[in-house]
Amino acid sequence: MQSQTPDFFSIMPYRDNSNPLAVRVNNPDLENSLYHHYDVNIRFNGLKNQQYIGFFATGNFYHNLVGTRTTYNSQTGGYTYMSDNIGGGGNWDFWTTTSYGVALDKARLFRLDYRLWFNGLRRKDFDIAYDDNSTQLCYVLRTELGNSLYFKYQKDKLSINLGGKVEWKHGTSDRSNFEKLNAYDFEYGGNMTYTLPLGISLSTDLKEYCRRGYSEKSFNTSDLVWNASLSRSFCKGKLTLKAEAFDILQNLSSTVYEVGGQGKTEKWNNTLPSYAMVHLMYKFSKAPKSKK
Repeated sequence: MQSQTPDFFSIMPYRDNSNPLAVRVNNPDLENSLYHHYDVNIRFNGLKNQQYIGFFATGNFYHNLVGTRTTYNSQTGGYTYMSDNIGGGGNWDFWTTTSYGVALDKARLFRLDYRLWFNGLRRKDFDIAYDDNSTQLCYVLRTELGNSLYFKYQKDKLSINLGGKVEWKHGTSDRSNFEKLNAYDFEYGGNMTYTLPLGISLSTDLKEYCRRGYSEKSFNTSDLVWNASLSRSFCKGKLTLKAEAFDILQNLSSTVYEVGGQGKTEKWNNTLPSYAMVHLMYKFSKAPKSKK
């Protein structure tokens, strides 16, 4: 269990109206929030044919969380924001994963790895109040179910991985204007690493990333991404020269669409999705002097 105290500034009696359309009011009556956390981790190794079976679960229960009370003034078009405690519980999240792996042949050149996960999240917060100071609460419930399957081949200087994963997402709320979420994301592809003559290491991966079922058409995307790199070590591994190319097909966008616990967001990142780069890396170590 962990207790979190509001920061000192947020409980100082202060009203920021520098922007009349977005007024921020501090709340001196904020109370501490409580967190209850649990972890379960079980794994069986050393089974026949390099098998393993694993189960992992983690979760949190929150009490007296801090939310944001939002009041909208229909005459001025301005909003007033104030942090306040959401009384009681009702906020929680959890993640569970079951995994399995096994060698498919006696020589152990081929391998299969499977993973199944189920996640859930419930968030309770203040609903927007229109022209009054009501404190009506609303909640958002989101669940995710996914699984992945990968096959691996490795012999000498060659390693190949093929597979994919799919994840179903469901979201609902007690708000009348909340649009239910029933969507799924999936990806498939593979990667390869191979050591060429002269000790040159080649690495490449090709994957298709897809999103389907979102009501907003811009969220339903398909991106084929291809990356590759060449590297070689010198001076007994201390010096490494590496050239890499990311998103060779130039299919990625700087705009990222996300669906979170309370709504949908669109982010634009001022970065180069597609680029090429050369690295020169040097590793050194120095043993500490022994004390006499």
